[in-house]
Amino acid sequence: MKTSQSNFNNNYGWSWSSDMGPAFTGYVNLRNASYNPSYTEYSPITGKALTWAVLTNEINNNRPMVFLVDLTGDGLTEHFVTVVGYDAPTNQYGFLDTWNVIPTGIRWETFQGINTYQPWSIWGAWSFQLGQPSEVTKWEQLPNMTDYGMDVRCDRRDDTNRVLADDFLCEQTGPITKVRLWGSWKNDSKGQIKTIHLSIHSDDPVGIGGTDPTNTYSKPDQLLWSGDFNAPHFTETLFYDLTPDFEYWWSPPTLPAIPNGDQRIWQYEIPIDSNAFVQQGSPSNPIIYWLDAYVLIDNNSPPDANFGWKTSGETTHRLDDAVWSNNNGTTWNEMKYPPPHPMAGISFDLAFAIIMGQPEPNEPNEPTDTKGWLQSPDLSENGVDVMATEPLILADDFECNKSTRITDITIWGSWKYDILPLGGPNDVNFTLSIHSDIPASQSPTGYSMPNDVLWHRDFLAGTYEVSIEQEQINEGWWNPYYMEYIFPGDHICWKYVFHIPKTEAFCQRGEPNKPIVYWLDVQACPNDVSGGAQFGWKSSINHWNDSAVWTMGSEPYVGTWNKLMYPSQHPLYPQPIDLAFAIDGNIPCCQRCADFDLSSKVDFVDLSEFSSATGCGSALQEDMSSQTLTATAMCSSMTSLSLQNSGT
Repeated sequence: MKTSQSNFNNNYGWSWSSDMGPAFTGYVNLRNASYNPSYTEYSPITGKALTWAVLTNEINNNRPMVFLVDLTGDGLTEHFVTVVGYDAPTNQYGFLDTWNVIPTGIRWETFQGINTYQPWSIWGAWSFQLGQPSEVTKWEQLPNMTDYGMDVRCDRRDDTNRVLADDFLCEQTGPITKVRLWGSWKNDSKGQIKTIHLSIHSDDPVGIGGTDPTNTYSKPDQLLWSGDFNAPHFTETLFYDLTPDFEYWWSPPTLPAIPNGDQRIWQYEIPIDSNAFVQQGSPSNPIIYWLDAYVLIDNNSPPDANFGWKTSGETTHRLDDAVWSNNNGTTWNEMKYPPPHPMAGISFDLAFAIIMGQPEPNEPNEPTDTKGWLQSPDLSENGVDVMATEPLILADDFECNKSTRITDITIWGSWKYDILPLGGPNDVNFTLSIHSDIPASQSPTGYSMPNDVLWHRDFLAGTYEVSIEQEQINEGWWNPYYMEYIFPGDHICWKYVFHIPKTEAFCQRGEPNKPIVYWLDVQACPNDVSGGAQFGWKSSINHWNDSAVWTMGSEPYVGTWNKLMYPSQHPLYPQPIDLAFAIDGNIPCCQRCADFDLSSKVDFVDLSEFSSATGCGSALQEDMSSQTLTATAMCSSMTSLSLQNSGT
């Protein structure tokens, strides 16, 4: 703040208002440079007005403010004060008082501008955003840096398709932007890594819940993402030297392990595009993933250069054991220390870290659309595209725990034999609808299914976004009506994103302590049926609640549905199928139902929106004394709509 620094013309304890914001960001950057601090100045200089809404928003979000105030009411400023509260009934702001004896330490004064010439009136204010670190280490298993450490071979120099894997827990949705591995070279005969291969898989837990219901230890299941990182697109640094001690070296399944295997630990840091893989866990719904890795060694490396992934030195075993495979993950083996290691027979973890990027914080009162529900597509060979072309209709359920408008819906799917409509992948009309839920306990079928139509919309060709999600994949095609299963039935996964105007969006009404189940229905109608183009909705790697359902009919449909199961020819038969889709939207539902245009105020524009929505004419009466607008819709029902004018 440069307080009292005379060379900045700050005498007698003065500080300049222009130094307030930079002082905050400078201090944060000094203490932790990974954060992204910011500030907003509300003053005559910036032209930004300090309103009661700004104050309440900052305090409600646990962000104290700083006010520059006129202590005596003479129109001049004397003090910066730290504002920590507000009192709506008295229109007062509360701030820390450090120069008067007040029992609570908080002084309360009227919220008013300096032009009132009142004591404690306000000239300007600053709000502060600490921001989130640009990257956060979300999972870390540090290497064992003692003579109990061991390196497990993971290179493919002898043409063995080695791959190692370990699991990690995700409790926060966000992109993985970096992976850190630790390892060593056998006998410290260092070579050059040409390629680091990484992949992320879903979890196949012990017993049911994954592809292998008979497994006795968890292991990687379906492939979610993979990438090859060639030098120099990763960094290599010497992390630790154990000299004079040694660590073990093991190339499974060969026994015994080598006691004096290596002494130097190397760290490898691999940056990943933030759009490559977004992990989807949350504190209330954590998700276990698996990280798989192997390396390819440059041919110019010494002939005896072999690389191993380091064991973790964590004192507490994290999740399940690491696993190894010598056939590219077709079968997995549980990792346990081999003899003559002192911990022979005990399972172990591998040393790695998962680093996640953070999204930029949203500005107050400017909600942006975020994914409220995501069931990711199954892009492995277990993936199935279920025909959703007219007259078939598919539906899957989702849970809502917040009251927001659904402004974007995403579905993933493929075209049978990759035959597109004549006009391309966007030459198809879609009908989407949202239904209430008939829970299994109340359903005549014994399984849950869609009930009443709550919202539906036709999306004509070209009125949505379409892009390729992934190519060169082998997936099945399933028509449940004809019991037709084809593999491979297609090789390209397409992503369709449907944007919905906020005034036409469906308002989901769930709450955290009172969630609501809805159903999304999808039906496609290509514009050239004679060309053989048939669209299928992609199966998902995520399984929630009951299975998806299918029926024959036209949207919007109300009636009986059939449970959607993997076909008998499929490896996952007879498990239920869930479908791949995302429900997006973070625009709050209107709490005052008269605010039709979602402008946060009620005015004559809302009356126009009401008239357009109902198709009725309107008669207006304005009562200025009560600040109430009454609109009587001249319909058969003669509905009366009262609009409360907040005066904002």
